[in-house]
Amino acid sequence: MLSPLRLQSILKNPKSKKHTRRLPPTPQAMPKGDRSGLQARKSCRLGE
Repeated sequence: MLSPLRLQSILKNPKSKKHTRRLPPTPQAMPKGDRSGLQARKSCRLGE
């Protein structure tokens, strides 16, 4: 989800591609806690 401030900036200058371009989430960009949490969730699903 985009934050309201970012939505406002997108609406103000819709031609700027910096806001609309989405980068794929890389392991380096994600905090280690989030990454381990995602892996734990996946392993739990596989375990079930």
